[in-house]
Amino acid sequence: WTTGCTATTAPYSCSLNTTALADGLYDLRAQAVDVAGNASNSAVVANRRVDNTAPAVSVIDPGAYVRQTITVSAAASDAGSGVTSVTIQRAPTGTSAWTTICTDTTSAYSCSLNTTVLADGGYDFRATATDAAGNATTSAILANRVVDNTAPTGVDIQTTNVAGGIDAKPETGDMITYTFSEPMSPASILAGWTGSSTSVVVRFTNGNPDVVTVWNATDTTQLALGSVRSGKKYVTADVLFSGSTAVLSGTTMVVTLGTPNGATATANGKTQLQWTVSTAATDLAGNPLTAGTIAETGATDNDF
Repeated sequence: WTTGCTATTAPYSCSLNTTALADGLYDLRAQAVDVAGNASNSAVVANRRVDNTAPAVSVIDPGAYVRQTITVSAAASDAGSGVTSVTIQRAPTGTSAWTTICTDTTSAYSCSLNTTVLADGGYDFRATATDAAGNATTSAILANRVVDNTAPTGVDIQTTNVAGGIDAKPETGDMITYTFSEPMSPASILAGWTGSSTSVVVRFTNGNPDVVTVWNATDTTQLALGSVRSGKKYVTADVLFSGSTAVLSGTTMVVTLGTPNGATATANGKTQLQWTVSTAATDLAGNPLTAGTIAETGATDNDF
């Protein structure tokens, strides 16, 4: 037993600096001594925990881009008195305007957040864990998670003739450029794709007018780009441009034509491309592309 203090005046009390003690369980007792020197000890008050160590807490990443209703979670632990609550907060990125999403008292600690009531943009998240002894810790900030509940749209469709190529004739090296209103998820256009250069097949389907579609390297799965109508006739039978390539960077996707397996014709006469988009493609938050037909911008020209 270690004496905390000796008090000579009622009410008898001591000030005990627990920070000088190791965290853990302690027993307490009092000893009273009368004028005649008689002494007696109180019953022991057992297993009182000293806990001056704050909990550990971190926010679990909900993803770089989020939409609709999401779950925001935190991981918290405390080896002493135990976690009693975790409060999860949000703030517009780079500000200190913190708003509490919820306080959860049960592990696993999580909140439901309806992002549709928030303005699109970047948000920071943090969590504060409190233990039974009143110690509290605020996590590091999980910064700039983007709320995006706006559906992307197609913006433009253009073709570019390869340097030294024949104007108005589809040929190796010609390019088709698809432009979106915001960055798109490459994996939603082609499963497993990261957006880096990948081999594709471009189909020119004979019609009136011809229809252009893009397929995977084995020509078995169509990319979620929809279709492009040229307004002109370049082929009299279906032609496949194998060994074509596709690159997606931000809001722009460029498809470069490979080697055709049949003849293509020069189709003079200025027209306007029409791109019917695919709603299977999504932006980085998972919002599907808005249905519609996008007309080529600018003056009519000889495509390809």
